[in-house]
Amino acid sequence: MTSPEPVSPDSGGPPPRRGAASPLARILPEVDDRWMAHWPMMLLGLVILYNVLPGAYGEYVVSVAVLGSMFAIGALGLNVHYGFAGLLNFGHVMFLMVGAYTTALLVSGRGMNIFLAMLIGAVVASVLGLVVGAFSLRLRTDYLAIVTIAMAEMGRVIIKNSGSFRVDPLTGSGKTIGTGGVFGVQNFSSGFNSFLDTTLPFVNSHAWQLFIFNAVVITIILYMTWTLRRSPWGRALRAIREDEDIAAALGKPTFLLKLQAFAVGGFIGAFAGVAFALNNNFIDPDTWLPIFTFRIWIAMIMGGAGTIFGPVLGAMLLQSIFSLVRFLPNIAASPLFGWIPESLVSSNRIFALQGMLLGLLIMLVVIFRPQGVLGSREDLILEGT
Repeated sequence: MTSPEPVSPDSGGPPPRRGAASPLARILPEVDDRWMAHWPMMLLGLVILYNVLPGAYGEYVVSVAVLGSMFAIGALGLNVHYGFAGLLNFGHVMFLMVGAYTTALLVSGRGMNIFLAMLIGAVVASVLGLVVGAFSLRLRTDYLAIVTIAMAEMGRVIIKNSGSFRVDPLTGSGKTIGTGGVFGVQNFSSGFNSFLDTTLPFVNSHAWQLFIFNAVVITIILYMTWTLRRSPWGRALRAIREDEDIAAALGKPTFLLKLQAFAVGGFIGAFAGVAFALNNNFIDPDTWLPIFTFRIWIAMIMGGAGTIFGPVLGAMLLQSIFSLVRFLPNIAASPLFGWIPESLVSSNRIFALQGMLLGLLIMLVVIFRPQGVLGSREDLILEGT
């Protein structure tokens, strides 16, 4: 019997891995570590831009970065669903909504510590992921997408048609607790703002305080997803994404792994909802429309699905482009662009223009760069497609 010939480094095959514990480790490529350089570079660029631009413009840039960082957290959660496991979740806003409402209700109704309430909100969203995934993850591709978007809308409508009730029999405090229905929940972020003022006394700008907090959360999530992606669990998810039948043939519990990914992505996404709630000090059902999920999707796709840092980059780019739309009336008033009708870019049409721009961006990205800025075409291939 002849021994098999060794694979040449120039043969185009994957390089062998020493000490690999499973067949998947020999098949799948190494995880991208460039986020460790990209993320500090982005933060440094923001600081430089803030100091170069004159006062009001610098503050505006930071406010854009705050919104971008919120979408980045949501995109990182969605990336676990789609980028890691290939799950077409079109109801991702459901996890953001649950995290936001749970945190707001625990703080406003029970006076709970804001950070403990955040953690509980994320855990509740994770449990919701387990419950929803238990009966929906046996579906694949477009059927899963239909079920998840329907679940998100069902939850939003239920919250919109619910109300608040007094808790005097329970606590005697005279407080009310509940979602508030169409009126929402408000005035629950004072403790969080006090924490920021105490922790960051050297930062005079509230927008900077919010961004620093979001940046810390993003850093933790980046490290967590990077660690998970490098683990046997992450390699198994990648195998499921590429071909679930082969992964099952290798002995991987595919349904259980997808269920775990759904819970982890929901846990991360809940922090995005909390960030939006704390930034606005107000939440209502109409905040969590399906367009919210689609913005998170395009942010993840722009940056690169399946990458570690791509969702963050895509969210920042998307929010920057959206924010530039607000300056269209000023641009149209300039002599260089005087040929643009002012009625077309009037201030009362900004929201419609942003929606049109979102659709245009989706088409351009899908046509010219479907793998995103940092992604690869191999990551676009879904099992069964």
